[in-house]
Amino acid sequence: MVWRLFRLLSQGESHLLWTWGYRAEVVRIFLLFAFWRVRSVVSLRSAHAEEMLRMRWLWELSTLASPAYISNSRLNCEMLARLLPAAAARAVVIHNIMEPAALNEPAVALPQNVDRLELVMLGNVRIAIKGYDLAVQLARRLKDRKINLRLRIAGFPHEGKELQALIEAAGVQDVVEVTGVVFRPFEFLRSGNVFLLLSRVEGMPNALLEAMALGLPCIATRVGDVGNFVRDREHLRIVELEAVHATEAILLEWREQWSSARHLGAAARILCQRAFTPAVIGRQLREVFEHLGNELAPDAQGPAI
Repeated sequence: MVWRLFRLLSQGESHLLWTWGYRAEVVRIFLLFAFWRVRSVVSLRSAHAEEMLRMRWLWELSTLASPAYISNSRLNCEMLARLLPAAAARAVVIHNIMEPAALNEPAVALPQNVDRLELVMLGNVRIAIKGYDLAVQLARRLKDRKINLRLRIAGFPHEGKELQALIEAAGVQDVVEVTGVVFRPFEFLRSGNVFLLLSRVEGMPNALLEAMALGLPCIATRVGDVGNFVRDREHLRIVELEAVHATEAILLEWREQWSSARHLGAAARILCQRAFTPAVIGRQLREVFEHLGNELAPDAQGPAI
């Protein structure tokens, strides 16, 4: 792929490269030295923080060839501004697109009242990052209160054995289930009546968007761009990091006033259908690249890629 791109750029017909993903960053840095006139639009990733600190000089040099930085979270743009103040004005937030198939999924059929809290979590099993240790604590507290519940956790089991050990140590193996990889996420999400996101680190959490799109009542930590694209008590409930007690209180409140949870789920679904469509996000991207086109036009020698 690198050499194919190298040959393409060698023809001199392209003047703009848009990179994203880890391997693409290696390509971008390589091309910075090989093709100084090829500008690079950089997609910021949350994982860039450590790399920026370690190779700050290289990132500073790369700003000479990067007219724009695109991120799906404001958090990444703030990180860029702290490390490279000169590049802050070039950072643009464009949230994730939801596929039409996801937006067209029928709403989840929520019960009128809840006899059992069916809690679902979806994300790779990285215990500290995704807050699954907090979920185990939550399950223990609810079980101690004699609350009827089931918590199901799905995702690639990177730390599946460790999580199962936490579950057994807490004595909640009868109410917490680790299902492993799911290939039909919407089918899995429909098995719950509440979606939990207890992560300590996120950018733009896709699993949360998928749950919202179904109309599931959601509780999410104030992480990444949560709090920027949704509002507490309007679309879902937001809790601070590691706020197990607050999450428990919300669930207890919802058991008694389930209609309020249903209302939040419906509002979240409407938000997804209005704000994360290909048309909306595509319009934002078009505006960014039209602006870049105007800036690069005097030097442009051919079509952008």
